[in-house]
Amino acid sequence: TGTVNISGGTVGYTNTGAQSISLQTYNNLSLSGSGTKTFASGTTNLTGNLTFGGSATADAITNTSTIDYSGSGAQTVGAMDYYNLTLSNAGTKTFAAGTSRIANTFSITGSAAANATANSATIEYNGAGAQTVNAVNYHHLTLATSGTKTFAAGTTGIAGNLSLTGSAAADATTNSTTITYNGSGAQNIGAISYHHLTLDVSGVKTFTGATSIAGNMTISGSATADATTNSTTITYNGSTAQNVA
Repeated sequence: TGTVNISGGTVGYTNTGAQSISLQTYNNLSLSGSGTKTFASGTTNLTGNLTFGGSATADAITNTSTIDYSGSGAQTVGAMDYYNLTLSNAGTKTFAAGTSRIANTFSITGSAAANATANSATIEYNGAGAQTVNAVNYHHLTLATSGTKTFAAGTTGIAGNLSLTGSAAADATTNSTTITYNGSGAQNIGAISYHHLTLDVSGVKTFTGATSIAGNMTISGSATADATTNSTTITYNGSTAQNVA
């Protein structure tokens, strides 16, 4: 019983069936073999990397677990379904290729930074209720299932696409968020209500449906806007003076 701090090496859960992952602080954690490896209730700290092998899968949902990448340097964030995901301490935490789903909270603390673009990762907020969308630079961002997904204050970058599925709704106005489409090529602009909307870097940014802007719309770099292909209506609906791009 109790917990230990495993400060070095790799701990591997390698069985050919279901396993429970002990609530510890791990350096590197490897899930391999086969079957579902279920995280315990509480916070599992990883100071190194999480890797997968064989046909093993991870379950951090059943016990509403928190996975905290708490190393003092660079780490790889495994592509899996999280309940609570925390990036803490320091260093850049780079999301692995594939889809990382977050059912509850995504927190960044200390001087840690998230990199969700290097491996073209998809981050999906898929809780059945309200969630806060962290202000980081995403490649693909999906808002799924149901509930209102509220963008945090600051600037959220999207280098790929913004997708809404199920009955999920986006709120980018409550916190006066700036959403920046900053891919180097063509992008589709999600049909939601924006506060500030920026089209940056390069490529054609195509509006996909009725879009409202409560703040300002800015076009920078060599990016261009296409609001005609989909016969889009853009509504500037702010309560004060606005700049029309």
